[in-house]
Amino acid sequence: MFGRRQRGEPAFDKALEEGQQIADSDRASVEQAMEDLPMKPVPLGVSKQTAAVMALDDYPFITGPVGSVDKVQLERVVDVMQQFLGFDSSFNVNSMLTGG
Repeated sequence: MFGRRQRGEPAFDKALEEGQQIADSDRASVEQAMEDLPMKPVPLGVSKQTAAVMALDDYPFITGPVGSVDKVQLERVVDVMQQFLGFDSSFNVNSMLTGG
């Protein structure tokens, strides 16, 4: 499993960086992306009016290798997904982290 993911990491990292650059510089694109999110199996998309007034959170890069994440911030995202979207409560963020 990890072998396949590792071969794709450069492309994933590039896509992540490009997405972050767009999010940092083009609010209209972020709003459109939020409107275009799927509604099934759980409603993720928002209306045009909601997208226009959403506060955009800031996820600062942390020092470390490309693709590194702050585990505490990741756990907070999962907590919100569990609370509001019915995300599986048994999910463990360690399963997403190298060495986890």
